[in-house]
Amino acid sequence: MTTTKVRDVMSTPVITLDADATYKQAAELLLGNKVGALPVVDARGDVIGVVSESDLLTKVAIVADALEPGLLASRRRKRAAAKAASDRVSGLMSVPACTVSSEATVVEAAQLMRDREVKHLPVLDPDGALVGIVARNDLLHSFLRSDRQIRADVVHDVVESFLVADPNEVGVAVSDGVVTLSGELDNPASIPLAVQAARSVPGVVDVVDNLVARRDDRNTASDASPPFGPLRT
Repeated sequence: MTTTKVRDVMSTPVITLDADATYKQAAELLLGNKVGALPVVDARGDVIGVVSESDLLTKVAIVADALEPGLLASRRRKRAAAKAASDRVSGLMSVPACTVSSEATVVEAAQLMRDREVKHLPVLDPDGALVGIVARNDLLHSFLRSDRQIRADVVHDVVESFLVADPNEVGVAVSDGVVTLSGELDNPASIPLAVQAARSVPGVVDVVDNLVARRDDRNTASDASPPFGPLRT
């Protein structure tokens, strides 16, 4: 089954910062490299945080808010104010760092971003070493595939390889990333599995299930019997 992994879409090599870097150094690296966030690493290269454009803008916003009385009363604003008071990355960065495995799928990475409300994820290899960073737009690129490409993958990966079915008997139509499966399958239990497999194909936005289980007419007549047993005469 063809599945797009984070390693296929991540940005690499990744630019990093150390915790002692200044606000200005962080801003220069973000702007100079046209990225939205940078991993912060310790002396061993382990990821200890992430500093983003939002983190840097928090400092600017809180300084402006401080000029208006009463705006720093909430606990949330007090935490933001403490963060804004720092001029070092160690005080500005978001901790702990939310990371993702290079072997995770783009769908898993997207779910992680949604659940943790982050826009960037440092990428770690199976040994835990930093190998890249992935942003939301990187994940979106995996869905920018033509309907023809998507259909070819669904036919090969789902119909031929997964179902081991004749492509002439299982219909596959794709429109704007939406896959429609139609036709008859011998095993009813394979229908939801086929739909799930189609959803995992890169670029698939949704799947319309028009599959049905094939009726075995050979046994219909011979197996039929009166609901209360044979008639007695």
